[in-house]
Amino acid sequence: MIEKTKYIMFDCGAEVLVITKDESYGVDFAIFKYNPGRSLRERLRLIWRIIRHGEPYTDQMCLGMDKVRDLKNYLDRCLKH
Repeated sequence: MIEKTKYIMFDCGAEVLVITKDESYGVDFAIFKYNPGRSLRERLRLIWRIIRHGEPYTDQMCLGMDKVRDLKNYLDRCLKH
C-alpha cells in the first residue's frame, strides 16, 4: 500500500517537496519552505493567505497519470546514467 502523502526534504534543508496522491486526478506536487522557527507574525500571514487564496504558495502542480508516467520514465533514465 502506498502512502497518500510523501515528504522529501531538499538537500539544502530549506525546503520540502510534498507529493500527494489524488485518487480522482493523479498526483499533486508542492514545494514549501521549511522553517520551524517562523515568527508568529509570519505564521499569521501564511494562515491569512491560506484562508484567502486556499493555498500558501503558487508553486503547486497537478499532474495526470500520463504525465506522472512520463516523469517516472525520465527520472528512471536519470538514475541509469
